Amino acid sequence: MMRAIPLLCLILLAAVPPAAADVEDDVLAAAIAAEAGDFEGSMVILDRIVKEGQLPPERHAVILQNRGVLHQILGDSYAAIDDFNRAIALSPTYADALYNRGVAFMTLGRPADAANDFAAVIREQPTTVDAHGNLAEAQIAMGLLHKAVASYDRALALEPAQVHLHIGRAHARRLIGDLTGAIIDYDTALSLWGTDPVLYFERGRTRAEVGDDFGAEDDFNRALQIEPLWIGPMIERGFLHYRRGSYELAIADFSDVIARSPDAGDAYFGRGLSHDALGRYELADEDFMLAYALGVRNPMLDDHLRNLGVIE
Repeated sequence: MMRAIPLLCLILLAAVPPAAADVEDDVLAAAIAAEAGDFEGSMVILDRIVKEGQLPPERHAVILQNRGVLHQILGDSYAAIDDFNRAIALSPTYADALYNRGVAFMTLGRPADAANDFAAVIREQPTTVDAHGNLAEAQIAMGLLHKAVASYDRALALEPAQVHLHIGRAHARRLIGDLTGAIIDYDTALSLWGTDPVLYFERGRTRAEVGDDFGAEDDFNRALQIEPLWIGPMIERGFLHYRRGSYELAIADFSDVIARSPDAGDAYFGRGLSHDALGRYELADEDFMLAYALGVRNPMLDDHLRNLGVIE
């Protein structure tokens, strides 16, 4: 998860030469407005400070950076990047502006540009944990999975108890096939965070991939104890029952999902497989056709529907 540097700290704590009293009053007023959640009001004040141009370059860069953060908060990443660019032009090694421009680039789906900015922050401030973590996210988006794991390793060496870093590394490890390492990260995240349905769900999926069916089922059950209406663990548990030959249990899970979410195509597909395994071919055919109509594409499903003459 991309994490932006807090706006108010940058306004209030910037170590800069004193400016005219009225400008300083405006800077303080912008900070107070932003702290109160009045981002538009803060923006108006910062616009005036930028337009007047009375601050020395490095202080002006701070104001531009803060206005960029406000643009980002208000959902205008392009305007945010423009302000960050101007701030960096005035102060090329300004780590806060580089970091937040990286966040904005990620918002716009430009991970390569984001990675360059996070790497620049790390060169300036090697112990910035979030820069390492965000670099890892950008690297995942670029398909540089082993580099992402290495970036998470460096971040966790700096802050071993950061839960979101363990979760991110678990995701990267799964993508490169290091399922055991991913499970270890999920274990650590759960020990630090406590019970969390998403973590149980993701660990359960990973356990299922390594063949730990009972561990996976336990995790799906734990997730459902916390979020009883969440269909994700029900679907995964249903397929787990199917693979183990517990077809009636699978049908019960898939039917429960369909009752809650009639457009869940995977549930129709799984229920169709289970009906088919029990010789209930008409019910299976009906579920397979519904799954296909809902967008499910699977070689087993396609073969079955070709045999029925439904598709070519």
